Parts: sequence; C-alpha cells; structure tokens
Amino acid sequence: MTQRERFVSTQSVDQEVNLTDQERHLSLLVGGALVGLGLGRGSVVRGLMLAGIGAVFIHQGISGHSQLYKALNINAAAGNSEMKDLNEPTEANNTLQSPEERTEPQRTDSQTRFAEVQREAVQLEN
Repeated sequence: MTQRERFVSTQSVDQEVNLTDQERHLSLLVGGALVGLGLGRGSVVRGLMLAGIGAVFIHQGISGHSQLYKALNINAAAGNSEMKDLNEPTEANNTLQSPEERTEPQRTDSQTRFAEVQREAVQLEN
C-alpha cells in the first residue's frame, strides 16, 4: 500500500477525495501564499481573513476534498464529472418521428373552442 493510498483510506467517508493531484498541489500553493500574506499584513483583520482563507485552501489540498465540488456533484479525481451535461440530448428530444407519428399536443377547452370558432368563420366566408 502506497503512502497516498494509506492516507486516503484513513479519511472519513464524508471527505471523499474529489480533487486531482494538480488541484491539490495548487490549493496547497495558493493556501500557503495566502497564509504568508495574511500573517505578514499590518492590518490584523485583513491578515486574519487572508490567513483563514489560506487555511481553507491548505485543508482542501491536504484532504483532497472540495466542498464546492461536492455541492456541484463533481468528482475530478475520478477523471470525469458526475454532473449531468445540460447540452446532452435526452431520449425524448433525440427521437425522430415521421409526420404521421407526431401527435397534436393536448388543447385546453378554450383553445379547442377558439379553433372551432375559427373553422366556423372560414366556412361562413365561403
């Protein structure tokens, strides 16, 4: 068992790894920079805010788990996205029908009555 597998196996189920190694390394780098900037700031409030945000990135890099990815149902570590592709055609709109197979949409009573009045008007004109 490699060190990475041992580390991942000790994480809780809630903290499923959903980041790629590159995203984890970037999170650690950005988090470290933010903590460094935060601690070096003159303003205590801004410094603590930057350091806190940096700590979140460091935690994300160490754990390999992103709450944002979890909320969006993305698992980049698996090599694919589990999000539903909104541009992907569905079976309903992907089926080609001949004109004979197409059915008229159900009309409401007012639409049906309006169509009848239109037909009667056409017949009166002729």
